[in-house]
Amino acid sequence: MDSGKRCSFPQKNYVSTGVSDRRHTGLQQLQVLSASAQGFLGPRKQLKFIQEKSDGSSVLVGSCHRLLECLDLDGSVTQLLNETVQAQHKIFHSGTSTLMFMAGAWSQVALEAVNLGITVSQIKTAMTRALEECVEACKHSAVNISDISPPKSDAKGKEGVKLPQDLKCKLKHSRHFTSHNAQETTINKISRIAQAITHGSEASMNLVLKAYELQSMPCFDVQKLVTCTIPSMSEGQACALNGYVTSLSMEQTQLAQRLKDKVLNIALIKGDLTKKYRHLGFNTPSNSTKITDCLSSSSEEERWIENTLKTLHKLNIDIVLVNGMIDTKLMEQCTDILLLQGVKSNIFSEFSINAIPISYVGQLDERCIGQARIKSVFSWKLICVTSESSTLVSVIITSPVPAKLQRMEDEVWKCAHRLNQAITEEKLLPGAGATESICVHRLMHTLRANHEEETVVMKLMVEAWWKYIWTLERNIGEEQTSDVGGAIVYDNMSVKFEAWRRALDLVLLLLQSDTEIITGVSEGENKYNQLMTL
Repeated sequence: MDSGKRCSFPQKNYVSTGVSDRRHTGLQQLQVLSASAQGFLGPRKQLKFIQEKSDGSSVLVGSCHRLLECLDLDGSVTQLLNETVQAQHKIFHSGTSTLMFMAGAWSQVALEAVNLGITVSQIKTAMTRALEECVEACKHSAVNISDISPPKSDAKGKEGVKLPQDLKCKLKHSRHFTSHNAQETTINKISRIAQAITHGSEASMNLVLKAYELQSMPCFDVQKLVTCTIPSMSEGQACALNGYVTSLSMEQTQLAQRLKDKVLNIALIKGDLTKKYRHLGFNTPSNSTKITDCLSSSSEEERWIENTLKTLHKLNIDIVLVNGMIDTKLMEQCTDILLLQGVKSNIFSEFSINAIPISYVGQLDERCIGQARIKSVFSWKLICVTSESSTLVSVIITSPVPAKLQRMEDEVWKCAHRLNQAITEEKLLPGAGATESICVHRLMHTLRANHEEETVVMKLMVEAWWKYIWTLERNIGEEQTSDVGGAIVYDNMSVKFEAWRRALDLVLLLLQSDTEIITGVSEGENKYNQLMTL
């Protein structure tokens, strides 16, 4: 990057130490909150420990959405920021650091523009146009995934993303490829894409590539992926397996050993497997009255458990997958049938080809029963359940440090969604700050044809982009030259664009909401001067 071009926009200290008493306090609060995202930019995340005051427990976080989950959201600005970040995470599982950082940087732009006397409508128009110009320029700079060059060898001997050695032979009979050379070409292509969007999470991306291998599909389907975290195991034991992997109790593990490698009858229960459970939308008839003379609530529950077990035994059920919770007493009394609770909906869909999901055990009949196998029973109380038609893949995540498991699981999902997004869009943006540099150059070119007010706002937008680039370079550190100069890092196009749009929408919402519209107050009254309406 040309350091000479930066001189016209000197770096400023954008991080506020507190919230002043001026108007637009919402933007000031957003600026302060977003400062915590600086350490999450780039491949080297600055992890944070969040401690709970009540019991002294702590949580290790390495992303913005996890950070906001751990904070007390007692303000309207904090809640709006959290909702925006969580919405980004729910769809893309990445881009939250960029969103939160740019929200803070652009709130500074809006504040400075207001202090210069520019109207809210002019600020909104200029910032919106500036972002549109940037997005348009970046679209023209997007790279086709087929044009991504193989990763350069690391002079320091660092290990990058590697595809498993047995990948080629395992995909030999895939119906999606007509020759061994075609298989190898596609595999190498996916490996290059994964290397380009790893962003420092090599171990997690390797697990995702193994999952891609097991799916044996031209597209990576994240809906057919499930994760299972195991503490007290070395990180090198992490792996990916066909089927549904879940943890068991000691008693269930012994039962699973007896059922292993047999064709088993499986039943699927939507909701909870309890006496009191009623499906969504159930209404008790208003004209019905329940009369009991001799049965207590405890005896009713025992009778329900007895009938449930009788139904399961009559139909020779071996495994029951339950979407919700299972009655504790039923779990204790059911010693010859494997009951698994908390099974997600996407897992149900994999087994529902052979079995029909039902809401109550009383609905169970022979037409609802499917077949499955217990493929493996591991020494650390895990089983792998699969069916003939299932393409479900489970990623087992292990670590001797329990506090790291959640972050490692988040990284796996982040890598999975990045790879899926890249394959779907077939385009990527240059990473490591290169895309933001494109935005700077486009805005510098646009400045010449704008009105005075728009020119001022766009200059401030340029400073915001430079702030992002400077922060990213600082976090990358010694890897800066290889990541930026080598051009081996890429970003997902839709993820980045959506993060920018959400950040700007949040800033403009607060900018307009901070404008006081008070009816019934005469001129000269300053009673509501500090009121912020959201």
